[in-house]
Amino acid sequence: MSSLRESKTRPHGSQLWLLLPVLALPLLSWGLYAEFRAYPFVYDDYWNIVENPALHLDSLEGPALLAALEGHFRNRTRPLSNLGFALSYAVWGLDPAGFRGVGIGLHGVNAVLLFLLLLKTLRLASSKEPGPPVGWSLTRPWGAAFAGTLVWLVHPLHSHAVMSIHQRMVLQAAFFCLLALHAYLAARQTSGRRRQIWAGLAGFAWLCGMLSKEVALGLALAVWVYEVCIFRRLDPVWTRRSLRVLLPSALLGICLLGGLLFILHPGYAHKQLAQIRQSLAGQLLTQVRVLFFYLSLWLWPHPARLSIDHGLAPSSSLLAPPTNLLALLALTGLMVWLWRTRRPLRVLQAGWFLLLLLLEALLPLDAVAEYRLYLPGFAIALCIAELLPRYLPRRFGRWGWLPVLLILGLLCQATRTRCRVWRDPVSLWSDAAAHAPDSYRPRYNLGFELLRSDDAEAALPHLRRAVELKSGSALAHGYLAVCLAQQGLLEEAYPHSERAVALDKKQDWLHLLRNQALIARRLGRPDEVLALLQTVAEREPRAANYVAAARQALRCARPELALQLFGAALRLAPQDLDARTGMIKAQAKATGVGAALRQLQTWLNDGSAHADLWLLGAELLTVAGEQGKTIELLREARRRFPNDTRLVAALRKAEEP
Repeated sequence: MSSLRESKTRPHGSQLWLLLPVLALPLLSWGLYAEFRAYPFVYDDYWNIVENPALHLDSLEGPALLAALEGHFRNRTRPLSNLGFALSYAVWGLDPAGFRGVGIGLHGVNAVLLFLLLLKTLRLASSKEPGPPVGWSLTRPWGAAFAGTLVWLVHPLHSHAVMSIHQRMVLQAAFFCLLALHAYLAARQTSGRRRQIWAGLAGFAWLCGMLSKEVALGLALAVWVYEVCIFRRLDPVWTRRSLRVLLPSALLGICLLGGLLFILHPGYAHKQLAQIRQSLAGQLLTQVRVLFFYLSLWLWPHPARLSIDHGLAPSSSLLAPPTNLLALLALTGLMVWLWRTRRPLRVLQAGWFLLLLLLEALLPLDAVAEYRLYLPGFAIALCIAELLPRYLPRRFGRWGWLPVLLILGLLCQATRTRCRVWRDPVSLWSDAAAHAPDSYRPRYNLGFELLRSDDAEAALPHLRRAVELKSGSALAHGYLAVCLAQQGLLEEAYPHSERAVALDKKQDWLHLLRNQALIARRLGRPDEVLALLQTVAEREPRAANYVAAARQALRCARPELALQLFGAALRLAPQDLDARTGMIKAQAKATGVGAALRQLQTWLNDGSAHADLWLLGAELLTVAGEQGKTIELLREARRRFPNDTRLVAALRKAEEP
């Protein structure tokens, strides 16, 4: 870092120089992304926000806030993110512009915190003098840190974290992690009671980061690397001693986090643990390749290379694919070279990048996800801030900012191009399917979104391909059945519907059963429809489900069964009009009109009967040949419901000679 010149006195007006990034970086973030704020919710935004009633705050009272902290069952370990979404809903409702606006603002604030962190790091690495040299020159820490932060801020790789409302959790976790780092540096450079206060604030901010998203857990390892590289200057003795404490502590922290997950959601935790056991070796080998793929995306972030799903093939062994071995050798050689060169900043960059990606590399997640590079991007920004002063001034002299501005312009254009893909779900998943044509998720999601937009013809090939890629997916089979049914291919649709029901016994099983019943009805299989609707009613005992099954029993000429089902519906909802009218019709067919009239009379006498019940009574009396009683009943109904035109017409017809 000899090219970073350090002055011994603070230049006049340095506070104004520090104020400039505080104002400019959030404004640049807003100017870059604000045009795309109103793009709709997509993908995980639905189940996490739109379809999550716990986050739909209608008051700021204690019980509502506690429910919001718990949020969705998959996000119980992220209460602060849930609370952030709930407060956004309280202010903006389900307006995506409000939710995404908060994310854009967080991105700008994170850029300010990152700039200050880069500035402190460059100063600590280059000199112990307290005063930061300021000025536009890239050879000064201020200019180098500002250039590195600008590249980080406008880089297209971060468009996923900013544009995906659900991934605002990443921005929030990064915010608290950066606050924790600043508090750690303040504690490290003070003593006494102030040091304890700053250390406590650092721990509190770190805890808030972990309660926003679990990726913040890796910050402890990143801080250790920072301590080793910046304050200990790669001291091998201290490094070995600290590892004896760090490794058991890290293991204990992972165990505590896993235990918390088992307590909050044991089924999900068991499933994740089983997947980790099955795929841990392949997952780690895959992530070695992914590291170099991530670096290539940083170096060449053309919009055509970015996607919400890259479809990277997982590793099955060291030589499958062969690039596993090459990537592992390259990574090992890189780490040995970094340690032997003894350059603290280089080791810090590599260690930070690797350790912050380590936690998610251990989990059975998608191999590549661009939002994971958000916080590890600090290492790239630091690398840019270190390298620019070494090479650009040598080639361009005082015009060193010109190539930086050119790069920033290209990155801004690439980011805006990438953001336009998020304009609607069909556009997003069409782009993903084009990048990963043999990946299940983009094919299924594109087919689903096209089906939801009433374009079954366009959805059909994508859903067929999704079933081919993942034959064990209940949802793919279920929506393929719906798509085929809408195209009139009922005979082909029914087996897929049966397969979907057989595969899924938990989340969407009842929805799939209803779809199967609709297809069976169109195929003219009434007994199968009845059996399916009965199963729905048994698994989800609601009045509407029992009424649907009872009506089907009437269509199948089984009035006795219909009586039982309507009775079950009335036990759940005694005032349900559909259940009452259906009960009378079923009783008329099962036991005769007289018994039905006696049952109906008890409901008419309680004063809460709907006009439809009076009309039904008139129909039954007409069938029984009781014309006088029919007119009398309709006149009484007319007095109770003077504005009902149906009763007026029925009475007029009954009184005709």
